[in-house]
Amino acid sequence: MLAALIGQVDSDQWIIEVWASQADHDRFVTERLHPALHRAGRRLGDSMTHLVVDIQGLYLTGSGEIG
Repeated sequence: MLAALIGQVDSDQWIIEVWASQADHDRFVTERLHPALHRAGRRLGDSMTHLVVDIQGLYLTGSGEIG
């Protein structure tokens, strides 16, 4: 993962992740996320929307957490 943004829009929580490739994302979901959710007795929410965007550029001006 190259970047993660987490914020609130109205009453919804948004998590935006930027990955180097679709393959990296898919590997993370298969090898880490789904097993962790399964161990916790959870699953991905039905209200979750997964949108793939072909990013033309990513510009990060600093490092560390903001907020």
